[in-house]
Amino acid sequence: MAESDITDPAPAGQTQLHSHSATTPLDEAILHASMLVTPLQNMVTKLGQILQAMGTLAGAYAIKSIAHADSPYTTLSMDNYLLVDATAGAVSINLSANGNPQISVMQIDASGNNVTLVGTINGAVNLITNTQYLAHRCKRDNSGNWWLF
Repeated sequence: MAESDITDPAPAGQTQLHSHSATTPLDEAILHASMLVTPLQNMVTKLGQILQAMGTLAGAYAIKSIAHADSPYTTLSMDNYLLVDATAGAVSINLSANGNPQISVMQIDASGNNVTLVGTINGAVNLITNTQYLAHRCKRDNSGNWWLF
């Protein structure tokens, strides 16, 4: 420490330093940037929450493609619309008790291969279709039975 930095009188046993009020442009830029950190962090957090909510909504209305390679496929809670391509072979869709209670399934190919909805549907076991663009809207009741609408 240089002698020019020390001033007197100082309380006994202590040294008093000069206070420098002059700041450089870099010091001011750092000060202003540090003042923006918390508001920016809050904005990023809020944006993340908004994007997560949007993703949840988008997922609820997303169209999912299912093919023979995915078979057997078990429906998920986020499934709503399934487009099934059975060109490479038959496809089984397990209508899950834990999946979305309302789901639409459409076969999009003209192969003639079967698409089987597995579950109790309209009181019968399973529903088999092999017709291109034939869609089925299924709803599950509180007993776990599925109904076509």
